[in-house]
Amino acid sequence: MQHITNDVIEGVIKRAVFINSLSKTAYKKASPLNATIELSPRCNFNCQMCYVRLSEAEVSQYGNELTASEWIHIAEQARDVGVLNLCLTGGEPLMRPDFAEIYEALAQMGFLITLQTNCSMMTDGVMALLDRFPPYMIKTTLYGASDETYEKVCGVKGGLTRVLDGIKKIQKAGIPLTAVATATRDNWGEMEETYRLAAGLGLRLAHTNRLLPHTRKPSGGASEAMIRFSDLTEGEKDAVLKTWEADKGAGLDTPKRRFTSPLQRCKVNRTGFWVLWDGRLSLCAHLLEPTYSLLKMDLKTAWDQLIPELARLYPEDACAACDMNDACAQCPATIQVKEPFAYTEHCEEMTRQRRMLIDGGEMGLPCDD
Repeated sequence: MQHITNDVIEGVIKRAVFINSLSKTAYKKASPLNATIELSPRCNFNCQMCYVRLSEAEVSQYGNELTASEWIHIAEQARDVGVLNLCLTGGEPLMRPDFAEIYEALAQMGFLITLQTNCSMMTDGVMALLDRFPPYMIKTTLYGASDETYEKVCGVKGGLTRVLDGIKKIQKAGIPLTAVATATRDNWGEMEETYRLAAGLGLRLAHTNRLLPHTRKPSGGASEAMIRFSDLTEGEKDAVLKTWEADKGAGLDTPKRRFTSPLQRCKVNRTGFWVLWDGRLSLCAHLLEPTYSLLKMDLKTAWDQLIPELARLYPEDACAACDMNDACAQCPATIQVKEPFAYTEHCEEMTRQRRMLIDGGEMGLPCDD
């Protein structure tokens, strides 16, 4: 086992303290520290549960992709308002023929870039680009431990084989890599094997069960892919209930568990934003109201309008009088995908379902928020 020196531990602690202080300052000043931009809705995979993926033919039905120069201009504005952490995602960002042009320009602006990719398109050209301008991190997805499961979940043949090839190239290049997974009905039975696969590769893996209804397009199978409590074996049900009751709880009456506004559930409120593939600025990928087109206004103006509008829609005391806010897990996005802005009724229903889970009720599995 590699020995970790005291200097390394001290460095990690100092960095954590610095990032925490920076985040607190950003929140207090409502200054964007973090940003995610969707370079494209196109992807070479076709995951059933994906909320953004569009085919080549569908893209023009929903909008137009931004040009490289438009993305670079938006990134310049993000830099000027103080963004430090920048995530490039999609779809699959490497689907863009002009990815190298965009990436090189953004890399030279000083961002700490996280590249979110499925790792199946790590060509020699892409690796040469990342060697010249190493990202802060690459985040990939592991949807199973076999090509057969990848075909079920992602709709492609040989998916895992291609992903593993990309992972090996990234690790050889010495670029920090982490992995996430989405548990669905098609890969739940292979989740333990997927964790073992990740461990064998030296990857940290975290998975979520959270699948929100699609709001950007009428097609999609998030609801069909969701794992429900009744899908589990009795042993799995017991494990879920024990873990959830201990970690999350239902009705835990502690100060840190009580929220007076849905915005308090959002990790990026006042400190970050998301730019959808068509150039609209939003709080996150799922919150489609309010949004502001960065093709019609500058980023600072859009940000300065977003923050007070969110505060108006979700005031600080919106949930203060609710006797279920100790068990509620609703953020603005999860509320809006159900029924925009009518959060009281939706909160009550979702919280009722969360409490039913403890008694073995029917609902989707709890997610790791």
